[in-house]
Amino acid sequence: MKIYVLFHGPEIFYSGVAAKLLEALGRLGSVRGVVTGTMTRTAALDEYLDDRVEVWEKTPSSCLKDMEGEADLLVIASYAKMPVSGYAYAWRLVEKSRVKKPLVQVEASNGTVIPWSNGREVAEYLARELNFTLKMPTQFERTLWREGSRVYRRVLAVNPGEFLLINGFLVGRVRGNEVILVEENGRLVELLGVDVKEHGLEKLVKRYPILNLEEAKVDTLSLLRKSKREAPVRGSRGVGVAFIDHSGYDIYHFAGRCEGAVCVGDDTTLVASDILYRFDTPVLGIVDKDCDLILEHVNVHPESELLITRHDDEAGELIFKQLFRERSFSKELSFQEVKERTAELLKRADLLIRRTPLDLKEWQLK
Repeated sequence: MKIYVLFHGPEIFYSGVAAKLLEALGRLGSVRGVVTGTMTRTAALDEYLDDRVEVWEKTPSSCLKDMEGEADLLVIASYAKMPVSGYAYAWRLVEKSRVKKPLVQVEASNGTVIPWSNGREVAEYLARELNFTLKMPTQFERTLWREGSRVYRRVLAVNPGEFLLINGFLVGRVRGNEVILVEENGRLVELLGVDVKEHGLEKLVKRYPILNLEEAKVDTLSLLRKSKREAPVRGSRGVGVAFIDHSGYDIYHFAGRCEGAVCVGDDTTLVASDILYRFDTPVLGIVDKDCDLILEHVNVHPESELLITRHDDEAGELIFKQLFRERSFSKELSFQEVKERTAELLKRADLLIRRTPLDLKEWQLK
């Protein structure tokens, strides 16, 4: 039997369930694990399971469609913040991908196994092996519909106070228990039930001037990590300096390839610092202390620094043009030279407030 497992979220790995699931499925046939998200990939790396999973740079529904051609069994493995969130995630993937092969979900947050599509026998087996409970599928309201020229998308299982991300950009904070996104002619025109962060929305529009709401990756989260976790150093740094601007999705394009990275944006700097630490790689953060995702712990390389600026967008644009010559990677200067020249350029432009080692207290004390 050929089995594909789509892992969703870092906690499925940190909880130890991913390893147990792979072992149990291995007794049924050959298993291929797949991850799509940055933090899920990082968790697999931390738990030394990166050799058991593949990274697919596709939407989860596209992954399922591609898997179906070869697989005899499909498995969605999740550890959601609430069980209903995990069920909603799987329901939408099943609805969108329209896969016909047997598909089972393992939701580790409450220890349940759900046979979504002709997978009852396998679901019963996994429930026994994992000491989980068998649960029948949950149905949800429609999530995508059209009215005239407008496309509406409901975000399922949201909670007040959570952050809303679209294609990796934080665009607001959830107000209640329902969020509906509205697109018209490829443009996001309304975010119902959301306190919008205009700065993040501007960044999204800049990167995606035309947005396909049906295909967009939409997430909600509170903290990226709830507890302290010391990360293992799993790789070595490369040569050259990367430029990462307000997008955590880009980090793995450079992990292990660069000597250091210049990161624009508070949240981007923290996430990049945490991930690149695993590759013995420092970062230079260009920030203005408007961080949203305060993490309780960030792994920080001792050579990492912050340049606190009056406006990180303006500062980042200046460095991207003058130092990186509008390229995302440069081998012309060492990381130390980049740090010094960046600080000097920002100082001359009257954008630099202070230079300091990277320390989470900078945001905690704001």
